[in-house]
Amino acid sequence: MSSNRGMSGKRTTVRLGLAIGALTVGSMVWAQNPQPAQPPQTNCTTKDAQGNPVTDPKCTTPTTPAPATPPPSAAQQFPYPGETTPSADNPNTPLPNAGGLKDAGSSGSSNKPNDSGSSSSSSSSSSSSSSDLNGLGPDPDDKSPLADDPPPEPKRPRRKLPDVPKQTPTERVDEDLKVAQFYADDGNYRGAYLRSKDAVSLADDDPNTHFSLAEFARKLGKLDEAVKEYKRCLELDPIPKQKKASQEALKEMSGS
Repeated sequence: MSSNRGMSGKRTTVRLGLAIGALTVGSMVWAQNPQPAQPPQTNCTTKDAQGNPVTDPKCTTPTTPAPATPPPSAAQQFPYPGETTPSADNPNTPLPNAGGLKDAGSSGSSNKPNDSGSSSSSSSSSSSSSSDLNGLGPDPDDKSPLADDPPPEPKRPRRKLPDVPKQTPTERVDEDLKVAQFYADDGNYRGAYLRSKDAVSLADDDPNTHFSLAEFARKLGKLDEAVKEYKRCLELDPIPKQKKASQEALKEMSGS
């Protein structure tokens, strides 16, 4: 009997050793294999056993990047001289404070002097209501403050404003050249250059736009671009004054 018990004890020990070895090997294999990344949680609030909302501090919700805003155009950076209200080409110009509105907290006005009047009116109304309850009836000389007010004026239909006509490409080019010359007279050659570049993009077959761009590119030291624009101006048969100025400018830049 003792030998059978010894044999059963040895078998139990062997089985336990095999089970422990299998668990050890499985844990090593699991640690070596990379685990898939957990996706970000979309709902960071859960409920506990009592039904109260609980927020997970480690939870992060995915955020969507803000859309990229386009860079301002030349007309927005250098608007028409004297503009005080935003135009169709410059919608980002802030509106002036036409109404003269002020902050109510900074005006310094107080309604305390009217407190006595409001308290007296409330006391008189309470006394009149108490007299009504005593069976004396309302005072015939007492009139409601609303009785003397004029009747409200009927609402007038809003007049539809006329549509603002949009600029044609020709009008846009004329405005670009006019504004470019204004900035050049003021010494702002960068503004003149950008408005002239905008005019060239709208009317590539107009010698006036290329001559204007060549002049202001030369003022900014962009000599390669100036040579290119002067030659393009000559190809389009400009007026004699622009033709002579373009030829002289090319001779000066070439050193001949």
